[in-house]
Amino acid sequence: MRFLTLLFVGLCSLMLNAETIPITHFSQMPTIAQPSVSPDGSKIASIFNTTDQTQVVISDYGSTELKTIVALGGEKYRIDNIAWANNQRVLVTVSQPYVAFGIRVRTTHIYSADLKGESVFELRRNRGGKQTANQFYFESPTLLSVLENDPAHILVTLRDERDDNYSSVFKVNVNTGDFSKYLPNANKIVGWSPDKNGDILLGIGVTGQRNDLTKIVYVRKDTNSDWKKVKTFTPYESETFDPVLYDAESNSIIVLSDHKLHKQALWKFDIATAEFSELLGEAPGTLDVSSAIVESKGNSRKVVGYRYIDNFVKRIFFDKEKLNISSQIESLFAKQGLKATLYDFDESETKYIVSAVSDNSPMKFYLYDKSKQNISYWFSQYPYLEGKKLAYVSAITFKARDGMELKGYLTLPNNVENAPLVLFPHGGPYARDYQYFDPFVQMMANQGYAVLQVNFRGSTGFGNKYETAGYHQWGKAMQTDLLDAVNWVKENGYADTSNACIAGASYGGYAA
Repeated sequence: MRFLTLLFVGLCSLMLNAETIPITHFSQMPTIAQPSVSPDGSKIASIFNTTDQTQVVISDYGSTELKTIVALGGEKYRIDNIAWANNQRVLVTVSQPYVAFGIRVRTTHIYSADLKGESVFELRRNRGGKQTANQFYFESPTLLSVLENDPAHILVTLRDERDDNYSSVFKVNVNTGDFSKYLPNANKIVGWSPDKNGDILLGIGVTGQRNDLTKIVYVRKDTNSDWKKVKTFTPYESETFDPVLYDAESNSIIVLSDHKLHKQALWKFDIATAEFSELLGEAPGTLDVSSAIVESKGNSRKVVGYRYIDNFVKRIFFDKEKLNISSQIESLFAKQGLKATLYDFDESETKYIVSAVSDNSPMKFYLYDKSKQNISYWFSQYPYLEGKKLAYVSAITFKARDGMELKGYLTLPNNVENAPLVLFPHGGPYARDYQYFDPFVQMMANQGYAVLQVNFRGSTGFGNKYETAGYHQWGKAMQTDLLDAVNWVKENGYADTSNACIAGASYGGYAA
C-alpha cells in the first residue's frame, strides 16, 4: 500500500492563544456528531447543532456544503441517533420526555427521511384510538437492524401486549411506515442479536421474577428451528457473559466474558460442549476489552476486532488489511499529536471518515478516500476552540490509604501557579474517565482551575479486582479514594488544595 498524504484544509492547529475563552465556546453542543457514510459512499449524514436547533444534515462525500433534512428546536426533543436505511433514506431516532406510571421517562421515536427532506414521517405502529401516556411508552420502537439486502425494510423491537409486554421484533417498511410482526416473544426476551447473515438467531431472556437478575441465553440453528436454552448466568454471582454474535456454522457464540482471566476479553463459546473454546482477543495487563468491533457488509455481520481503553481507545483488527490501514492512519496523525481512528466507511471500504482527537484538542473529522490515497480535513466538533491553547491532561497513578493503586487524570491550567483545585468525579459509578478532550474540564482549566479526575475503585475498564473493590463502598472507600487523590495532589504541590471544591453529575453528584 502506498503511504498516505495528509491535507489540512481550513485547520490552523499551530495558532496558540493563551487568552481566556468565552464559556459559551465550551458549553455548546458539538457542531457535528455521528457522521455516517452512505452504503454507496456518495453521501454523509450527520447531526448538526446550532445555538438553538439540532438538525440532521446531508452532504456529498468530500463537500462541506450541508443540506438540512430534519430540524428540531427547543430542549424537549433530542436527536439521539441516525443511521442509513439505504442510499435514499436516513433513519432518525428522536427522544422526548413523558410521564408514564407516575415517573418521568423518555420515549423514542424513529423517523424516516429522504435526502431532500421532503418526505419525513414517523415509523410508529398505528393502534387506533387515543393512547394514554403509559400506552405511548410501550409503543416506543428501537432500531435493531438495517436489512441491507432488503433496502425497503428494517427491523425494530417493540413491547407487545400479546407477548406480555416483552420486546418483540417487527419488520417496518421505511417508505410507507407499515409494520408487520416479524418475530414473537415467547421466552421473555429482553435483547435480540442478528447473526452474521442478519437473521435473528440469538436472544437474551429473563425469568420474569421480581428482583431476579438471572439471564438466559437462547439460540436457534435457523429461522425455522425452535429456540434452545444454552446458557444461564446471574450477574455479580457468576462469570460475565455478554453475547455479541451467534455463528450457526460452528454452533458457537462470540462473547465478552471475564472467564479465566478475571477481566473482560473476547471469547468463543462452544454450545455443544457448553465451554469456552477459544480466546479471540484480550487487552494488555489487567485492562478490559470494552467492546467487539462488528462489521455489517451486505446482509452479513461479523466480528472483525475489538476495543480496549488505555487512557485512549485502542482498536485491534483481525483483518491484516484493516489493521494496516488503521496503523497507517494512527501513525500519520500521531505526528500531529492526535489520536486517530477509522470512524466509519462505506460498503466498498473505499470512502472513510477518520476521527482525530487529543487531550487538549477537540475531535475533528477527516475524509480518507482510499482510491486517491489522501486525507482531507472536514469539520471540527468545537470549531471555536481550534487554534486555542488548551490545557494538557496528564495521566496519574497514586496509592489509596489501603495500598490499592488507583488511576486518574490531572489537568493544570496554563500560566497559573498553585491553581485552586476542582475535584471532578465521574458518574456511573460503573464507568470511567479518559484522557480525551473534555469540554467541561477544559472550560474549568481555562478559567484558571486545576481539575482532578479519579478512577476510584468501582470504576470499569481495569479488570475485575478494580471494579469489585468498589462493591458496597458507596460513601466509604470509594469516597476516601477521592480524598486520597486530593492529598496526593497536595503532597506533590501540584495545586492549591486549601482552596478546593468538588463537583459532579449522577454518581459524581452523589460523591460531591
